[in-house]
Amino acid sequence: MATTTVPKPTTKAIVSNFYKVLTFSQPNELQLTVAAARVDSGATTLGETLKNIASSPSSSQSPATNVARMFFLVFDRAPDATLYHLVMDALRAGMAFVDVCELALSVTGLPLSNDGRPQSLDFAQTLLSRLF
Repeated sequence: MATTTVPKPTTKAIVSNFYKVLTFSQPNELQLTVAAARVDSGATTLGETLKNIASSPSSSQSPATNVARMFFLVFDRAPDATLYHLVMDALRAGMAFVDVCELALSVTGLPLSNDGRPQSLDFAQTLLSRLF
């Protein structure tokens, strides 16, 4: 029986994907090449590079953390890659975060759903129980 080997992603692809997950915009090709070359040459580690991206202003000004929080609060789970990327792409295209939240709250059958138009007090109590 033949085995299939999945190719290991390049350092450049890993750095690029990390930017895509955490920020609104990708760095230019030269910035990605330099970041990957620094890791590949041993000048820095991949972990240090990813940590720098995560703590950068472009990441802290991104709604990535709020999107993740929304998943935990509304869906009671971590974000899956497909839906997370759809939400981030919608935000990059100009959709307002409040509109994304309204859409998430319209999903029926969830504790924080506006399905059945719950009382404001019920909604607030459910939200507070999920936060604390």
